[in-house]
Amino acid sequence: MSYLEKLLQGVEVRWDPLEDFADYRQPTKYLVNSNQYNDDFKTPVLTAGKTFILGYTDEIDGIYKASENPVIILMIYHS
Repeated sequence: MSYLEKLLQGVEVRWDPLEDFADYRQPTKYLVNSNQYNDDFKTPVLTAGKTFILGYTDEIDGIYKASENPVIILMIYHS
């Protein structure tokens, strides 16, 4: 029995594609150029799979304003 089967304990689940509920955007255009972060800057640099906030940047290009449009950051692994 898989971990997921144990977790669900026999409850039937309907699996729907994520795109039925949310718009997906490839994050490539939201990458900052510099890794010279500074806590004096205002814009947090986020990354999946590492520490959530790497640091803060003063860059203005490559910034997605999540305060204007809430986002979910996903890291999907395929085996």
